[in-house]
Amino acid sequence: MKTSISNTLSPSPGCDKPVRLRVKHSTCYRYAFPVVLSYNQGWLQPRSDAWQACVSHRLRVEPKPRFQSEQVDLFGNKVHYFELLASHDVFRVVSESVVIVKPADYAQRGQQAWEKACFLALPPGLIRTQASYYAAPTAMTTPTGEMLEYARISFTPERPLREAVEELCHRIFTDFRYQGGVTGIDTPLTTIWESRKGVCQDFAHLALAMLRGLGLVAAYVSGYILTRPLAGQPRLQGADASHAWFGVLDENGEWLYLDPTNDKWVQTEHIRVALGRDYGDVPPLKGISYGGGAVSPEVAVDVERLGEEET
Repeated sequence: MKTSISNTLSPSPGCDKPVRLRVKHSTCYRYAFPVVLSYNQGWLQPRSDAWQACVSHRLRVEPKPRFQSEQVDLFGNKVHYFELLASHDVFRVVSESVVIVKPADYAQRGQQAWEKACFLALPPGLIRTQASYYAAPTAMTTPTGEMLEYARISFTPERPLREAVEELCHRIFTDFRYQGGVTGIDTPLTTIWESRKGVCQDFAHLALAMLRGLGLVAAYVSGYILTRPLAGQPRLQGADASHAWFGVLDENGEWLYLDPTNDKWVQTEHIRVALGRDYGDVPPLKGISYGGGAVSPEVAVDVERLGEEET
């Protein structure tokens, strides 16, 4: 039975005006044996666009890199590259940013039938060209027949995109359990589907597989979510690490961002760092190290609201 749940997903409290947020993201690797050299990339600087403005960003790398540069990738994300050419047994990266996040008005987005937002239905031109990056399934977001059947419960013929994707987000939140430590980034999507549990990256990949499998244009979004909510508001899942959610493009080329881990529209509690096809395009850090042995990173993320006078 088709039902409208337009009031089910939670808006962000206090989302009627821009919010200033400060984020500190620390990653530390402690090696059992010295690393003689390493080459690294980081997707750590928040985006600046119509939705948010990154007013300051500082990146500290220890030990000091022999070479460091900044570039913009295919998807418009800031990427930092650095080389460590001296032997070291501790590698630490600390990213600190202040971001002004603006409230998003989703009310007029995705109002037409979802079929009109499918990639093949978009008119030729800039929107379709840019949408092509996010239209095809990837190795991490390949749907099965069961996944598409699940998605079609929400995506009935001629249903408005906003209603359909909102319901799908809510159903993923309801039917899948957030549980850290049971999956890794190389866990197959079919395992997530069968176990019905995982973390934010898993739920974003699951939604992307379904949406792209239906022919829609959808992006993986990496970023952060508010660590300490407003008084009386529940603590959000995934607040102590980097977070992930998804965006789906409507028929006018506008993004609708939803967070299936927390059953929320993405508003002023979220900071967007990067958009890609899946996690593999935009991990916080990736690289190659020579030496060191097996190691797991120590990660800490803190996102807090700032007052008008704070910078």
